[in-house]
Amino acid sequence: MLNFEVSWPFQKVEKPKQLLIVRHGQTDLNNADVIQGWWDTHLNAKGVSQAEEIAKKLAKVKIDFIFSSDLKRAYQTSQIINSYHQLEIITTKLLRERDLGKLSGQHFHSSNLLLPRPLLEKDFHQVESWSQDFQMESQKQFMERVETFFTNLLPRFDIKDKALLLVTHGGTIGAIFRLFQVTKPENWRPGNTELITFKIV
Repeated sequence: MLNFEVSWPFQKVEKPKQLLIVRHGQTDLNNADVIQGWWDTHLNAKGVSQAEEIAKKLAKVKIDFIFSSDLKRAYQTSQIINSYHQLEIITTKLLRERDLGKLSGQHFHSSNLLLPRPLLEKDFHQVESWSQDFQMESQKQFMERVETFFTNLLPRFDIKDKALLLVTHGGTIGAIFRLFQVTKPENWRPGNTELITFKIV
C-alpha cells in the first residue's frame, strides 16, 4: 500500500479529504500477460480472492462514495468491496483503462506481435506516435478523459471533505499520478487490488 499527501489540483472543484484508489483484481488475460485495454474481461478465481482480501482490509474504513470503471473487472471488484459498505456504485467510462486499439488482445511474448518485442519492453502508454497507427486513444485524449472525471463528474456530488474510493486500472492510476504531480516509486506498477491512498491537503 502506498500513501501520499497531495494538493488538490482542480481549483473549481470542492476537494475531498481522501482518495482511496484500487486497481481491479486479476483476470485470465492479466495472468497470461495479454494487453487488455478496453476488452471487457471478468475476474478469475484469484482475482475474486484478491478483491475479497482488499474488501476485508477496507471493511472498517469510512468510505462515502465508490466510483468505478464500467469495465467488468473493475466493477466486479467494486461490488465485492461494497459488500461491506452498501453504497451506490457510480460507474463511469471516464475511469476506464486507456483504449489500446489494435494492441488489445496482443500477447507480450508472442512472435506474432504487431510491434517488435524491444518496443513493448518500453512503457507503451507513453508512446504517442503509435496511437494513430494502432487506433489507440492518444495520450492527450486519455489524460483529458481522466481529468474530466475530476472536473466534470465529481462536481455532481457532495464530495467536500469526503472519502472517495476509485476502482480502476493500472494505466488510469498512472494518469491520476500525473494529474496530481505525484512521482511513482522507481520501477513500480500497481498490482492487482493494490491500494493507493491520497490524503488531500
